[in-house]
Amino acid sequence: MTVSLEHMQRIAELREKAKSGDLTLDECKEAIAFLRKERLAMPQTSSKPRTAKPQVNADDLLKDLGI
Repeated sequence: MTVSLEHMQRIAELREKAKSGDLTLDECKEAIAFLRKERLAMPQTSSKPRTAKPQVNADDLLKDLGI
């Protein structure tokens, strides 16, 4: 999703208003709607971890210890 300069400026304005405590309910709804739209446009991540840990065999570990 390509964000236009106008959107970036508007989001910056909303952030400043939120920091100063002057954000109205309508402006808050606008910001939330934009963030949701942005999140939905992002590619989905896989549910599998990126690095799979090898399975540990407890019997082999105990055998190595002589138990």
